Amino acid sequence: MYEKMSEINYLIPEGISQILFVIAGKFTAEEESKFNLLEDSIFGNDIAEYITIVRTKFSNFKNERECKKDKDDLYNENETVAKLCKNIVHIDNPPININVKDKDDEATITLSRKRRDRLRTILLDHLNKVFQEKGVNYVIKLL
Repeated sequence: MYEKMSEINYLIPEGISQILFVIAGKFTAEEESKFNLLEDSIFGNDIAEYITIVRTKFSNFKNERECKKDKDDLYNENETVAKLCKNIVHIDNPPININVKDKDDEATITLSRKRRDRLRTILLDHLNKVFQEKGVNYVIKLL
């Protein structure tokens, strides 16, 4: 895995602008190991400029206070994250590939699609903000 990750810089000549590091809950030892691998193999001490943690399955993603509390908890629980990651985005990405047995299931899928569209906008807005702060001339839009 280390070798494959090291090749990334050669495959993207213009460089990497941002990496979304997706976690489904609290930061586990396995995720910390992968996070450290990014630092060791690709970015070195500059990793904080490139990483955004995307915290999925966070049902209170619309509540700024809950998002801040979760971010603070994550920083307090994990020194690596506190040191190396400035950006955390909270979302709740519900499944849409459920078996439809009745109208309730159809309604659930419709609501989940709307929620996913909202979450996509949250992520794209975050990336546009990061790029703007870096002076990168990318604008990402939904098609």
